[in-house]
Amino acid sequence: MGLPGLETLMPLMYTTGVLGKKISLGQFVEKCCTNPAKIMGLYPQKGVLKAGSDADIAVFDPDQKTSVDHARMAGGADWNPFQGWELAGFAEQTFSRGKQIVKDGQSVEAKGWGRWLPRERAGAL
Repeated sequence: MGLPGLETLMPLMYTTGVLGKKISLGQFVEKCCTNPAKIMGLYPQKGVLKAGSDADIAVFDPDQKTSVDHARMAGGADWNPFQGWELAGFAEQTFSRGKQIVKDGQSVEAKGWGRWLPRERAGAL
């Protein structure tokens, strides 16, 4: 059993957290990128922008707000718990290992682009 709406995680965190003045932009990056990579044993290959890391980047317009509509979500569910919410922070461009995989909000990646990443056992922060 799951909950649709994973693709709204970053917009929710950005809108309610950063724009809601509950967390800083730096804390947003820590909570959405750095800390998950550390917990999953993938840091510093993932979760940071520095020489030798994978250069995974999501680019969004911080002023662009979009109404959540399950019909436009990539997940394919026929509902979303945040249906109708106005959120900022939806990725317009996404890069994986330096290659653009999302352009203007639409997937442009070739099949087979993903790769298995061996890792150590997940740890705590």
